[in-house]
Amino acid sequence: EPQQIKDAEPIGMPYSVLILVDRSARYDKSSWPVFVLDSVQLFIRNLRGPDRLAVAAFDDRVAVVLDWRQTRNGKIQKILLRKSEQPTKFFDALSWASEEMHSGTATQPSANGRKGVIVFTDGRDETMYPTYQRIDGQNVPDPEYVVPAPVDERFERSRALLQAGQIPFYFVAVDTDLQLTANSSLTKLEGWMRFLREVRTRMEQLASASGGDIAFPKRLEDLIPLYEQIQHDLGTGYHITYDARRPPDGKVRQIEVVVRNTNLAVYQSHRNYYPR
Repeated sequence: EPQQIKDAEPIGMPYSVLILVDRSARYDKSSWPVFVLDSVQLFIRNLRGPDRLAVAAFDDRVAVVLDWRQTRNGKIQKILLRKSEQPTKFFDALSWASEEMHSGTATQPSANGRKGVIVFTDGRDETMYPTYQRIDGQNVPDPEYVVPAPVDERFERSRALLQAGQIPFYFVAVDTDLQLTANSSLTKLEGWMRFLREVRTRMEQLASASGGDIAFPKRLEDLIPLYEQIQHDLGTGYHITYDARRPPDGKVRQIEVVVRNTNLAVYQSHRNYYPR
C-alpha cells in the first residue's frame, strides 16, 4: 500500500567507476594520446577517498592496468599506458566492461555501490573502417561509405547489452568529425567524413541507451562539466524515511520506490527491510 513520505534528503554516496582507455595507434604528430592520458589523470585527481576505481586498456583485447581499489584523496596516482599497433575491437571492449561491472568474487569484488564506466575512445571498431578506391590517381575512402551490415548487427547487440545492464557509460570521444579543425584536409574526403559521422552517432546512441552521456572535448577544460555530472549521478543518493502504517511484526517487508515524473527513473534502492 502507498506510504506517506516523511523526509527525503540527498546524501553523498561512494561509487565504483571503471575507466576504459582505447590504446589505438595514432600518427606521430597526433596530440590525442597525450590528451587522453591528461583527461584520465584529471578525473582520477577529483575522486573521493571512499570511491573505488579500476582502469583497463583495450586494443584487440582488454588488459587490466589497475584492479579495483579505493582511491585516496590528496595522493597523486598516475596511470601509464602504451600505445598499441593492434587492431581495435571496440564492441568487444564494451561487452567486457559490462560484464566486469556485474561480476566479482568473494575475495575480489568488482564494483560496489553505484557504478559507472568512462570510456576514452575514438569509437572505431576494426571492422568499421571504409574501403579505399582509386579516384583521380589517388586512393581515397569510398565516397559512398555505409556501415557494413555485420557491424550494424554487432552495434545493436552492444546497445541492447548496455541498455539492459543499467550501468551508465560515459564516453570521452576523441578524434571525431566534431573535433576536426576547419582547415583539416580530411574534411574534403566525403567517405572519411561519412565514416566519422557514423562512428560518432553510434557512440552517442550507446551512451544514451546506458543512461550515460558523451563529451567531445577540444580542450581539457571541456571535460569538467561531464566529470561533474558523473560525480553527481553516481555520488549522490537520497535517504527516504516514512512512518509505516502497520506496526513492526518481525518479518521482512518488500518496498518499491517509484517516481511520479516519467522523465526520471529509480537507479538503485534497497528492496527489503525490517520495519522498526
